[in-house]
Amino acid sequence: MPRRNHAHAARGEGAERLIEGVVDLFVASPMATLDAAEAARALGVSPQAAAEALDILVRLGIATARLARGTQTYQFRIADEFLDILERLTRFYTDQLETVAILPERALLSSGEAVSDLPTVRALRARIASLETANTLLQRKNLELSFLYNASTLLASSIEPMTLAQAVLDAIGAATNMKARAYFVALVDQEMLTFQGGMNINKRSAEAFLTRHAALIDAAIEKGSLISIPRQGRIDRTPEPPFVVLPLRSGPDGRGHGCIAITDIAQEGLSSDDLRVLMQLAEMAGRSLDNAEIFTQSVSIGATDELTGAHNRRYLFRRLAEEITRSRQSGAPLSVFIFDIDHFKDVNDRFGHPEGDRMLKQVVATAMRTVRDIDLVARLGGEEFAVILPATNIADALAIAERVRLAVLGMRYETQTGITLKTAVSAGVATLDDARQTPAQLLAAADECLLEAKRAGRNRSIAAG
Repeated sequence: MPRRNHAHAARGEGAERLIEGVVDLFVASPMATLDAAEAARALGVSPQAAAEALDILVRLGIATARLARGTQTYQFRIADEFLDILERLTRFYTDQLETVAILPERALLSSGEAVSDLPTVRALRARIASLETANTLLQRKNLELSFLYNASTLLASSIEPMTLAQAVLDAIGAATNMKARAYFVALVDQEMLTFQGGMNINKRSAEAFLTRHAALIDAAIEKGSLISIPRQGRIDRTPEPPFVVLPLRSGPDGRGHGCIAITDIAQEGLSSDDLRVLMQLAEMAGRSLDNAEIFTQSVSIGATDELTGAHNRRYLFRRLAEEITRSRQSGAPLSVFIFDIDHFKDVNDRFGHPEGDRMLKQVVATAMRTVRDIDLVARLGGEEFAVILPATNIADALAIAERVRLAVLGMRYETQTGITLKTAVSAGVATLDDARQTPAQLLAAADECLLEAKRAGRNRSIAAG
């Protein structure tokens, strides 16, 4: 089997940390404009390395690049769009004020002279009324832009979907001037809408709402359209209280990440301005979720074993260290088990390494289907794999290892030449305790049990005492 290039892995890890550092710079100052030299000084790296990291963010769609006075500058994409809105509004109202400034009627008003011409007086009054209306509109727009700026800054501060969902929840009350009295956010998880949190509504009620209106909500997310059922509306001939559903989608071509559902609305209802601000909030959230997904995928590429799809060794040790810290803080148990394929060398020797690679992928796929959603499968090297089992004691860990062993034993593996081969694994299990306090110690204890299982005849699981 091919051996991993550790120097390449180290370079990959350094690039990943550098990208995270550049993202942190943008999060700290969402409206800032950076060039490679500034980013390099802030991060303590070469300008070339900083430029490469910034260019990666541009390719991911998280930042935009511009050439200004011979220097390449970079800006957060959401900040760039917000500045464009401000610039266009400023131009519009500046033009309006300049028009008013040169009116003869305004000159007469400023001079204090009596205006005897009735048409002139009427024109002046009409102009004043128009200015008052424009001023009211400007004040409302300023409030709206201030809200959207604060919301965009909050949404740009995280790339974790659950944190983004909470940020949206925190913004809905202000977006509707507290006219939304009960609402929740649901995100798509494995093609299912999943409740992420709500205000004045519990998970059971939210899930009942999603089930009752499943067809409507699915269509809204798919098309990126707003659902607004007015007071005394009807759904399938049944009276329905007013509600609003807004898709979390970045645009017509964006992916539908979920929805905002407002299920209880104040008596005066939501105005068109309220709905417009809510749609802008939902679209900003959709863009943030797009960016979160892209960034997660890019990080995942550097944390995944290319052949099997399991996590790689570097990610295993980093994640295990995090789980150990979490276990110490919470007092919850933590276990691991290591397994490898019995007589795997014979497969490589008899049928060649390509056939061995096919078997590896099938065994790992079986193991990943068999463990729980909270467990993590990673490749240690060759045909050896480790599984992290959070919140799991030694007895339950042994039961999970046995479940994986029996699932692999029940596989029907057929070579490319049509020969059916028996597949089996051996496993060693260990749990965090006073004698095993580090990732290396915990994995070493599991590996020792794996060797004991091999010596005892293979195709079995043994736990540390």
